[in-house]
Amino acid sequence: MMLGRKTVFLCVIVCAFVVFSCKQGSRVSPETSSDEGSAKKGPVLAEVAGATITVEDFENELRSLPEYTQKRMSTGEQRKKHLDKMIDEILLLDEAERRGLGRDEEIRGKVERYRRRLITEKLYREVAQEKSEVGEGEIQEYFQGHKDQFVQKERIRVRQILILLPANAGPEKEAEAKRKAEEVLSRAKAGGDFAELAKEYSEGPAASRGGDLGYFSRGRMVPAFEKAAFALEKDGDLSDVVRTKFGYHIIQLTGRQPAKELSIDEVRDRIVRQLESARRREVRQSLAKELRQQADVEIREGYFEEEAPSKGDDPDA
Repeated sequence: MMLGRKTVFLCVIVCAFVVFSCKQGSRVSPETSSDEGSAKKGPVLAEVAGATITVEDFENELRSLPEYTQKRMSTGEQRKKHLDKMIDEILLLDEAERRGLGRDEEIRGKVERYRRRLITEKLYREVAQEKSEVGEGEIQEYFQGHKDQFVQKERIRVRQILILLPANAGPEKEAEAKRKAEEVLSRAKAGGDFAELAKEYSEGPAASRGGDLGYFSRGRMVPAFEKAAFALEKDGDLSDVVRTKFGYHIIQLTGRQPAKELSIDEVRDRIVRQLESARRREVRQSLAKELRQQADVEIREGYFEEEAPSKGDDPDA
């Protein structure tokens, strides 16, 4: 599910301050040796601008990321890229602090509003959990009533070799890319190891993984690629050279999973998350009303009958 722009912006702001907090907390004071600082928080992963990022800091940062982002941190290369982002954030925040932006009242006000929003969101979760845990009966009932949601479409797994071609490429570049793709296809058909050919020739993002694109269902790829990929029948089958807006592709089928109904055990966690989300929505709608009934609230109603002053008016005039 895609996040709204405001939520994404909130996550960026919060992550920035988390990184800055790690930076501030990991600074080694003049009275403390770097060895002593490392002993307190574990091995040092990086040092930047007088600050240290320990392995513990880094792992905590990864755990704080959204679930879908954590899943992308499966390789050393991806984790290294995230460390680079943390280092860049430290340097940027250092520069911002040097310019005094950390004392900017507008920024401080926005951070405070986001802090209150985060606390309120946690309150919703806690109250929802206190009301009652999601029970097995609810899970079973939801599963039986929404079976149409729990169907896995047919999926295939492929490797690809991609010869990139810019959108504005002329006829010569077009012919050169196609010729290269056909030569690589000939080597694959002659018995060449497709994964090794992908590592050597592919210009796609999966080249380092031997061109492996993992499993996907229909509707995930561009039409020409999808049509050629799903037309392959047996593991190891090769496509002809396929032209898409990205360039020329050679596709090898490596797996196929037929469509199937998922069991309750396969979707249990998803159902629990959906039911918990529904609980939070109910709490969101009712909690403030319940608290108002228990609290003394007085509103100066006359204020809303007064004409609001324009921006140029002097309230003391």
